Amino acid sequence: MSEIEEILMCDCGEHGLVISDYKEKSDVGVKFHEIYLAMFAWRGYHRPLDFGDRLRWIWRILTTGQPWADDLCLQPKDAKKLGKRLLELTKEDADE
Repeated sequence: MSEIEEILMCDCGEHGLVISDYKEKSDVGVKFHEIYLAMFAWRGYHRPLDFGDRLRWIWRILTTGQPWADDLCLQPKDAKKLGKRLLELTKEDADE
């Protein structure tokens, strides 16, 4: 079952990151565990899409099969690596 742990918003208020913890349990314990990160953005760009933008979106779907690559599933060990690196980067800012 996936549970939203945190929603982080961009300073501009139009982009965000949803962090979910997905665990599938069985009788013998945790069978499967992933940390799910989903990025989202307002894709309207505050104006109607012109014909060129519409074609670009269609071409991306036709060539990749996906409209956007805006989500990521991490194993817990990789999520820890990401967290440690983010903490390292913010520590550098705090030291200045």
